[in-house]
This record gives sequence, structure tokens and C-alpha cells, in this order.
Amino acid sequence: MKHTLLILLLALSISIALSAKESNKSVNKVNLQNNSTLVNSSPHGTNIDSKYNKSIVPKVEQEADSTIKNEIVSLYSRDQIDFNVRISLSEYNIRIKLLVFNMLGNLVKEVFIGVATEGPEYPFDASNLPNGLYLCILEGPNFRDAEKFTISR
Repeated sequence: MKHTLLILLLALSISIALSAKESNKSVNKVNLQNNSTLVNSSPHGTNIDSKYNKSIVPKVEQEADSTIKNEIVSLYSRDQIDFNVRISLSEYNIRIKLLVFNMLGNLVKEVFIGVATEGPEYPFDASNLPNGLYLCILEGPNFRDAEKFTISR
């Protein structure tokens, strides 16, 4: 009885796998906003071929690009010891935190905790940190941004 049930489950899983494989090979025509576009489904995802139809790409207004975001603009070092973090905020005089975490998620450095002023760069000393990958996290009242960086001496 157990062997029969196992054989039935195995046969069912094989038939499901084969039908999924066949459906991934198909090429479908899709109509997006009255424009026909080829959509290729593959095991690695869906690719939309829009080289013949540029009108399906949404236009982004210039105002959206000119808005200031709450983000880390750059994180750089000239000697891999003294780092500088440059940030951009949509509004200043708000409380922020700049923290550095290792790849295990452990807090290794508090760069800045306090009220941000306009146009600052926040320096920090990384001489006591070992070589490796780190995350610098900018936190504010309603936002969070992260930037990955490497220490390699």
C-alpha cells in the first residue's frame, strides 16, 4: 500500500513538472494598451520584446527626476580608513541616524545620530573595522536608505 502511494505521488510530480516545462516554452502575444508585443516566458522570468513598439514604455515627467530624495548620495574614502558619507534630504532639521552594519547584521559603527543640517558630509573612522562588506544605513522619521561598501586594505 505504501509503495503504491509513493509511485502515484512520483507519477503525479513528474506529470506536473513536464506540463510546467511545456508551458514555459510557449510564446504568447499580449496586447498592452492596444499595442501588440511579444512576451517570451522562460524559466528565468518573462522578457517583453518592445524593440518594435516604443510607445508601451511609460514616459517619466521631468519633475519626478528633479525631486530631492532622502538618500545616501555617496560614500567614499581615499585611504580605506577615513570614510565620508554624503546625504541628500528632502527636508532638513529632522532627526536622522547614520549607522554601519556588517554583513551579519551587527551594528559596528554609529556614524551620526541627531538633527541633520543642510549639505553635510559625515566622516567616520573605519581603522578598527576588518576588511569586508558593510552596509551604511540612513534612517529618518519615515524613510530608510542603504549603501553597500567594501573595506579592503
